[in-house]
Amino acid sequence: MCRESGVPVLQLLGWIRTRWASMFTFLDRLILLRLAVNRSRFPTVWRTLPLLEAMAETWRNMADTERFADMRESILAGLDNLEKWYGKTDDTDVYFICLALDPNIKTAYTQESWDSEAHEEGLAKLESVYDSYYVAPTTENVPEVAQTGKCIATVIFSFV
Repeated sequence: MCRESGVPVLQLLGWIRTRWASMFTFLDRLILLRLAVNRSRFPTVWRTLPLLEAMAETWRNMADTERFADMRESILAGLDNLEKWYGKTDDTDVYFICLALDPNIKTAYTQESWDSEAHEEGLAKLESVYDSYYVAPTTENVPEVAQTGKCIATVIFSFV
């Protein structure tokens, strides 16, 4: 993603309390790496759920680590907020559908990362949305070529 966006491949820098300039370099690097996500030429809705889940897991681990004991309350408050926004993804089917329709992910991520009930619920929603848009082919909406097997016109496809 970074290479596609013309942003150098870099790691996220840590913030060191005893080094005053480290907060600046941390935020500067974060902004630079964010540009790679914003400039992506591909839809990124499918990344939402895995990203939120990874952030929540990381913050839970941080809250349980002695090293972050001083910030535990803040981490838990941030985790509550993150879970609130994650809960809002249940208001729409688009997140699961984008995961399932992405040829690289399909349903493998939800099968591995979600409990079976949530995965089955997502599949049911996908099927429901598909059924609401699906139009069964009839002789009225099937091109003549498919009915007769004879080519009656040259069709040119163009992808932009």
